[in-house]
Amino acid sequence: MARARTARRIAVFAAVALLSLAGIGCLGASSETHDLPAADPQPRGARIEELRRAIDRDHATLEDLITQPRAEGAAPLHDDSELRAIAARLTDQVRALERLEAAAGAAGAAK
Repeated sequence: MARARTARRIAVFAAVALLSLAGIGCLGASSETHDLPAADPQPRGARIEELRRAIDRDHATLEDLITQPRAEGAAPLHDDSELRAIAARLTDQVRALERLEAAAGAAGAAK
């Protein structure tokens, strides 16, 4: 009977130890992964330059749309779907650029 009790105690101790180690490993892994930057398929600097070029292209397109003479009776410029699409895209691009530049500045300051 003493042997059976000892065997049960060892089994319980082993189970608790394994579960504790697994829990500690999970906690350690989760805290480390939160500190890591998200995987970026494109380096930050290249993405910033790409956004700047796209913003410049859209600004040039907007300038062309706005400065072209409009035919009499043409729909108002603010109703132009191309202009609205460019304006929406520009807003998203500028926000993305600001986030990337802020992240790049923070990363540079941390080094």
